[in-house]
Amino acid sequence: MEPILVSACLLGIPCRYDGASQPDPEIQALAIQGKIIPVCPEVAGGLPTPRPPAEIVGGDGAAVLDGSGHVVTVDGNDVTEAFLRGAQAALEAALSAGVEKAILRAHSPSCGVEAIYDGTFSGRLKPGMGVTAALLTRHGIPVESRIPPGVAEPQPSAAPDQGRRGKMRIAVGSDHAGFTLKNLVKEHLIQLGYEVEDVGTHSEESCDYPDFAIEVARRVASGRSDLGILICGTGIGMGIVANKVPGVRAAVCHDAYTARMSRAHNAANVLCMGARVLG
Repeated sequence: MEPILVSACLLGIPCRYDGASQPDPEIQALAIQGKIIPVCPEVAGGLPTPRPPAEIVGGDGAAVLDGSGHVVTVDGNDVTEAFLRGAQAALEAALSAGVEKAILRAHSPSCGVEAIYDGTFSGRLKPGMGVTAALLTRHGIPVESRIPPGVAEPQPSAAPDQGRRGKMRIAVGSDHAGFTLKNLVKEHLIQLGYEVEDVGTHSEESCDYPDFAIEVARRVASGRSDLGILICGTGIGMGIVANKVPGVRAAVCHDAYTARMSRAHNAANVLCMGARVLG
């Protein structure tokens, strides 16, 4: 039997983000036989234990490897580089030991195989692999998902427009030019049953739009809000600033068609509008 690469937390090593472990008796039995190569990619990438929880936004681990996805913590910090370093360390350990496969902790942004947390920090899942699982797969190393006995499995995310109305959290923000339209949009969303988080501005007094663009963008990137809406005079400035936040895909839209296309084809998660442009 060739060695097996295993998520270290499954052996009982306290390396999870919360400083705990989730031991699996079958994995521990294999370790006694000397057949296990333990690895915690996040620790190997330089992250401390404990550490803030992190999830992938903008796709899954494959998207992170390709540069279009990002790993962000619940407080909005981008830890993509650490996850990439950890994945590379896990790959090097696997190749050096000549492992036959990897058994990885399910749903983790590093080790998830079939599904990972969906980037909203709500406990919901989306299809896809973690960063390490995706890298191992690309190098021909089979990966298996493992949920330790007694650990409850999270629920998959509802498909778009199926059961999420009344639960989706939308952050809205504007400068003075967009204040009136923002209030109208907010009222409409509340009537539809959405949870709305208004980050300001709260009057028509002149203010700096980047302050509100950054706040909405960070909420979306961290998963505190599912989507964002930003309104200024043209929508352009808001979009430029919001897109500086990793994980945000802000689109300036002037009608229903461009808004629909930005979601369907570009996976936009922040809508930017111009109060002085819309008629």
